[in-house]
Amino acid sequence: MHVPGVFTPSEIAEQLNLGADVVKIFPDNEVSMDYSRKVCELMGDLPLMAVGGISAKNVKEAFLSGYRYVGTAGGLFKKNDIIHMNKENLIKSLKNFEQELN
Repeated sequence: MHVPGVFTPSEIAEQLNLGADVVKIFPDNEVSMDYSRKVCELMGDLPLMAVGGISAKNVKEAFLSGYRYVGTAGGLFKKNDIIHMNKENLIKSLKNFEQELN
């Protein structure tokens, strides 16, 4: 699967024309969640992925605003929970994220 990072509408069009399966808007937290809706209004339904700043607090909003996919890392787990391998908190964070998707 080819998923290049893009930011502007012209980069989106270029990468889709080159055969990208999905284009990831990165860093997504530099634009409003409405960015995907505005781009899709201009360019049609697109396979967009939001990456950067995605967390349990905004994942539902990302999907509602037109993103088909999300990518998250730092927004999913707390750094100290990873460093200290706090399994209980890691599972809790994952379940919280999953709950927001329902």
